[in-house]
Parts: sequence; C-alpha cells; structure tokens
Amino acid sequence: GWFRAKNTQKHTLEKVKVMGTMIRRNSLNISFGKWRTSSSPGSVENGTAGAAPQQVPPPPVRKGSASFGSSVAIQKLRESKWFDAGEERIFCAVIEDGFLVELRHPVTGESWYGVAAIEAKKSMKPTAANIKIYSVKLPDSTSSTKRLKIYNSSLDQLWAQGYRIRINNLCDKAKKAHSAKDILAQIKYATKSKMAFHNSQHFAEFCRYGDRPQDNRKRQVSVLLRRLEKALDGAQPYF
Repeated sequence: GWFRAKNTQKHTLEKVKVMGTMIRRNSLNISFGKWRTSSSPGSVENGTAGAAPQQVPPPPVRKGSASFGSSVAIQKLRESKWFDAGEERIFCAVIEDGFLVELRHPVTGESWYGVAAIEAKKSMKPTAANIKIYSVKLPDSTSSTKRLKIYNSSLDQLWAQGYRIRINNLCDKAKKAHSAKDILAQIKYATKSKMAFHNSQHFAEFCRYGDRPQDNRKRQVSVLLRRLEKALDGAQPYF
C-alpha cells in the first residue's frame, strides 16, 4: 500500500510538472503541438515567439527604368525627326544649348547646318522666338569680301520662311563634344577672330568639336617645352 501511494504521488508530481511546462509555453503564445526549431520563422531563438514571418521586400526597381520609354522617344526625336512650326512645343522640349541642327527648305531644296543657342533664363521654357540658330553665309553683293560671315536667326523667323529643322549632332559618336558653355564661346571666338570656314557644316563642327583657344595655347606651350628640352640636352656644360 505504501509503495502504491508513493507511485501515485510521483505520478501526480510528473503531471504537475508537465502542466507547468505547458502553461509556461502557452504564456509565450506557443502552440501545444511541438516546439519550433531554431531555423523556423517566429521561433524563440530567432526573436519573439509566435511573431508573424517578416515580409520579404520587393526587388528594387532599377533607377531610371520608369523613364526608359520616354528617354528612347526623346533620343529618336533628336536623331531623325524633322520639325515644322506646328511642332514648336515638342522641338523646344528636346533641343539643348549647343546642339547642331540641320535646316531644309522643302520647296527650294536648300539645306544648311547651324548651332542652336537658347537665349532664355533657366527658369523659362524656351520658345521658337528665343532659340537662335547660328550659321555662316556669303555676305550681300555689295561686300567686297567672299569670306563666309557668321550670323544668327531666331527659329520662329526660319519657320516663317518655310524651313524645317532637325537635330543633327553629326559626330557625337566619333568625337567628344564640348560643353554648352564652350560651344557658345567657340561661336564668339570665331566671330571675333573672323575665322574662315568652307561651309556651314565646317562652322558647326568647329563649334561643337573643334580646338578651343585654350587647347591651342596648351599645344603651343607643349611644343615650346619640347624644343627647350632638346636644346638643353644638346647644350655643352660649362663646368
């Protein structure tokens, strides 16, 4: 009888321990099924037990992908599209300072090249009235010189004369283009120095890709330094 009572007491104590364990587990909001392993989401070892699995963030969107289509469209407009006066808003949206342009008259067949210069404040959207096209032409018949003269016309004037215009940066893939500031400086330099040009394409390419005055000065200094080095190498020492 004493042995049976002892077993009963022992069995009761085991039940109490089991119930205590289950109560403690339940206080942590863990199901009575089975313990989660350390690799399971929401396990005690990985953080707060019973917490919802962390949401996997979506893959990052590549920067600029949202505007990819518009960028391609703008590039196509800059490479092949001819514009007339009815498309002023589109042309003014894609033109930039220093871009080379090609003009063509559909009736006479006349065509020539020029350089675009936007004479508007940065806060203002350009219009045909403040986009100047610089190019070269022969002076009038009263002039004694046959040298091509640099001049400019506003885009609205050229459209009024019936011209169509397109962007044509002739050598951008083969040559490094100057900045817009340097291109405008090239126009001023060519005007002031009365440079001679073969035709309008020659003028346009000089403004966008040609040697700048500072490039020429650097080249001259380099030549002088090389000559000085050769002279010093050939000189006889005095001592």
